[in-house]
Amino acid sequence: MSARLGIGEAIKTLAVVGATLLIAACSQTASGGAAFGGGGFSGFQRQLSASYSYAPATAPDGAAAERFELRPGDCRGTSDDCGADRERAEFAETAPYSALDTEYWYRFSVFLPEDFPETTPLDTKLGQFHQRGPGKPAAMFLLDRGRYLLELSNPSARQASPMAPLPPALRRDLISGSQMRGRWTQIVVNARWSLSDEGFVRVFVNGRQAVDLRGRNVDRDAPVYFKYGIYRSFLSRYGGREAPTLVAYYRDVGRARTRDGLAE
Repeated sequence: MSARLGIGEAIKTLAVVGATLLIAACSQTASGGAAFGGGGFSGFQRQLSASYSYAPATAPDGAAAERFELRPGDCRGTSDDCGADRERAEFAETAPYSALDTEYWYRFSVFLPEDFPETTPLDTKLGQFHQRGPGKPAAMFLLDRGRYLLELSNPSARQASPMAPLPPALRRDLISGSQMRGRWTQIVVNARWSLSDEGFVRVFVNGRQAVDLRGRNVDRDAPVYFKYGIYRSFLSRYGGREAPTLVAYYRDVGRARTRDGLAE
């Protein structure tokens, strides 16, 4: 920094440098995410807006966890969220991804605080499976009207943008939001992502099988990657009001080729 730089200019320069470093930190790859040893994933890309968006933390029940926080205006973690009616504090899996026509087992546990608010009419996602490239998620877990749901996209229809959604193939009720507050909810997914009739998706909620679907479940020949954290979209549905701050904790995030492998 030049010795001739005035105090005001120096402060502005430091502020810009600090903001640049924060953005870099919020978007870096977190190889040890997944609470906390990778869990069978190679790593995760952070899609965060601020230093408070993510941190290793202790959950309200005392368990070691990953804490995500989403505040109004948190759309700076990716290049297009602020102009696309959505906000997020998420981790996105990095390569190598889940290959098509290969069986995988996935697991994550999510804890919602007792004061977690109702977010309808917003779409609030807590866990997503995307395919690489533009298009809709193959499957996502979302809160809607007080229920935690699995939504599977229609694999026979291509969708250019997730913000112009086509009707899903199905929505399956998994558990009520009230049952998730103040406790851990474990989700296990057994999937074979496929363009053929050999595909399947099975979902277990707290050890109970809630979904068993067979057949094609993706819309293109591209691998699948997992995302977790907090994502909400269609903020305009909130009628100009400020959306509430959301906090969610995760642990036991993992992927394996067998169910027994999840315990390793």
